[in-house]
Amino acid sequence: MPYRDDYWTHNPIKVQGGLKLEEDSVSQWWAERWLEALDEFSIGHRQVRGKRYAVQGQVLALLIEKGTVMAQVQGTSDEPYHIDMGVTTLSEEQWLKVFDQLSNEVGDVAKLLAGVMPHGLEYVFHNAGVSLFPRTQRDLWTKCSCPDTSNPCKHIAAVHYLLAQEFARDPFLILKLRGLDQEELLHRMGLGTLTGDDVEEEIAEEHLEVASFWTGRREALPDLPALEGSLTPHMALVKQLGPFPMWRGQRKLFRELKGVYSAAQANAVNLLASEKGD
Repeated sequence: MPYRDDYWTHNPIKVQGGLKLEEDSVSQWWAERWLEALDEFSIGHRQVRGKRYAVQGQVLALLIEKGTVMAQVQGTSDEPYHIDMGVTTLSEEQWLKVFDQLSNEVGDVAKLLAGVMPHGLEYVFHNAGVSLFPRTQRDLWTKCSCPDTSNPCKHIAAVHYLLAQEFARDPFLILKLRGLDQEELLHRMGLGTLTGDDVEEEIAEEHLEVASFWTGRREALPDLPALEGSLTPHMALVKQLGPFPMWRGQRKLFRELKGVYSAAQANAVNLLASEKGD
C-alpha cells in the first residue's frame, strides 16, 4: 500500500530528555544549506511533522561520525526507530586538492575554529572540483526502521533538523561527515595544537618581567588593543562542545551561558576602563 501524507497521524509517544530543536538555532547559512537537501526530496507534510518531532524532543540520540550518522527517534511505536544516514566521504586525492586550495585561505580555518563557517570555504571545495555539501541523493542516503516505505520519512526529517542544529553549533562536523575531523585538518594545515611548550614560547616572546609582574608594576603588562564598537560574546568553545547532556531537553544551556558570558565580558571591560582611568 503506498504511503499517504494523511496516513498514521497519531501523536508520538512523549519522551523526557530528548534532543530538541531550539528556536532560530539553524539560522546560519551553512545549517540552512544542509536543510536544502530535504527540499530536494519533496516529502510534503512529512517534513512538517519531522520538524515537529525535532521541536518536541523526539530524537533520543544522535551520533555523527566520518561518513555516517546514527540516531534514534521515538515515534508511535513502543520501541524507538533507528535511523542510519550515509554521506559520501572525499578520497585522499580529493582532499589533497582541497588543501592545495585551502593553503592560501588560512583565514577560513581561523573562522572555523571560532565556530563560523566562512562562505569562502564552499568556493574552496568548488575550485578543488568537489562539493562541501552533498548535492545528489547518491551523496546522501538514509534508512529508517519504521514501517513507512517512503524515504525520507518524518523520523529522518527530524534527524535532518537536529543535524542542522549541530552543524550551526560546530561547522567542523560538516567536514567530519565528509571524512576529515578537526585534528586532521589542523595537522594537514601545519597548525597542530597548542602545547605546553608553545605556551612557554609565546610567553617568552612577550618579554614580560616576571618579578615586576608580581609586584604590580603596570609597565610589566603588554598593551591591550583598543576596544571599538559593541561587544559580542562568540562562545566558540562552548559551541564546539554542543549540547550538555544533563541539560538536554530541559533548559537552553547555551542561552543561559550567553547571558553569563555577556555579563562577564562587560565587567572585564569596565574593569579595564577603570584601571586605565586611574
